[in-house]
Amino acid sequence: MIERRHGSGTYLRNKHFQASLTHLDSFTEIARNEGKTPTSQILKFELQRASDDIATSLRVSHGEPVYYAKRLRFIDNIAMQVEETWLSASRFPDLTIAHMKNSKFAYIENECGVKIMGCYESIQPILPSPEVAQLLHISALDPIVRMQTQAVDEQQNPIDYSILYTNMFEFQVKYFLPRKATTGSQVRRASR
Repeated sequence: MIERRHGSGTYLRNKHFQASLTHLDSFTEIARNEGKTPTSQILKFELQRASDDIATSLRVSHGEPVYYAKRLRFIDNIAMQVEETWLSASRFPDLTIAHMKNSKFAYIENECGVKIMGCYESIQPILPSPEVAQLLHISALDPIVRMQTQAVDEQQNPIDYSILYTNMFEFQVKYFLPRKATTGSQVRRASR
């Protein structure tokens, strides 16, 4: 986290990647928009039976086939994020490892014709498991960000369910969330 410079002092170490967002972009889009090279290493890709939690998250039946992918995400060859993601096999029957090596959002929108309207996110600081720490090249005592995400389509139907483990020392994204504009009549009514 810190860098010591002989004769100069101690400084906070710069992150390798910082970006600012004003709308939802995929990991791949974020990196490319900043002139960086994103890559993914597929650690696991398999068909599973939906557990109760995954079935609820994807609004599918318990035991229904779902794709599970675990990938290590890199920007300019630096490990930034471990992602576990589940998608309905009936909704996305043609999903392949090749799609997951690139951008799942590109596959969903460009090949499947599904419009992604947005993403629900829940963020929590945690200590990484030994496996995640090893994959991200950090200590198991270094805090990381655990993010649960769920992209939704135009009808608010779940597209995926993902858990992301992000090395916050290397990867930082700042979000701009616009406030809903209120008109003068709405303000007057609210104050009455």
